[in-house]
Amino acid sequence: MTSLAPLFRVGLQPDTNWNYLQASGRIYLELECFRDNLSEKFPVKRPIVLLTCAAFALLNTAQMVSAGPSTGLLTNASQVLYLPADEAARGVRISIKGVVTAAESDWGGRFFIQDSSGGVFVENISSVQPAPGDVLAVSGVSYPGGYAPIISKPHWEKVGTAPLPAARPVAIEQLMSGVEDGQRIEISGIIRKAQLSGSTLEFELVSGGYRIRVYEPIPSGLDPQSFIGAKVRVRGTAATAYNAPLRHLVAVDVYVPFTTDCVVEKPAASDPFQEP
Repeated sequence: MTSLAPLFRVGLQPDTNWNYLQASGRIYLELECFRDNLSEKFPVKRPIVLLTCAAFALLNTAQMVSAGPSTGLLTNASQVLYLPADEAARGVRISIKGVVTAAESDWGGRFFIQDSSGGVFVENISSVQPAPGDVLAVSGVSYPGGYAPIISKPHWEKVGTAPLPAARPVAIEQLMSGVEDGQRIEISGIIRKAQLSGSTLEFELVSGGYRIRVYEPIPSGLDPQSFIGAKVRVRGTAATAYNAPLRHLVAVDVYVPFTTDCVVEKPAASDPFQEP
């Protein structure tokens, strides 16, 4: 329930009503996918899509449970994500506790944090950055971000360490829709391209005709070319990238914090082009 609710803002089309939709077994939803202000990548409103009534009921219930008040103190990630942009711009006070799930060295101190309700981006512009697995108490104020609310002007304190939240297996189509942005996910695919970039292994994962980019720490002694053609299962934080001027979804990246979160299910063939 909480894995879906923070990722949607729901709006019925003007020419529809609940009775009609309930009878037809379908509803029309307008999805807003979230992306935080990393580099030049921003969120974008997704097109109108069809979902079943059961999905709407789940979203509606989760919204009522998780959304909380839009004023006063917000105490979980989903409450932050549910803020309308105009309210987020007012600097609503936030105080949450969660586990850092992604914090790349080239993000300028920024990071994702996740609690039991979901994941949210923290605009921590600083030379001091927490690490994945750090448990933080974070206070700050809301800000609309490029499109979705984020935590701005943060003050944080490390209060411990903990295992990362369990990664939830998702279908590639769901991942590519952008709705899993900021969440810990698990996906499998075939590596088609791999290269080293500083202290990071960057590779292109192909699944179901889609391609995603995956970033992970460089495994010891790895030759990137030997990785090409292998089938792997990765667990990491999804981050959707957008073309800011056109507001189009252009890519989905997955940030894998530890080498143990990338498991080779089938080694590469001697000739990777033999793989389907």
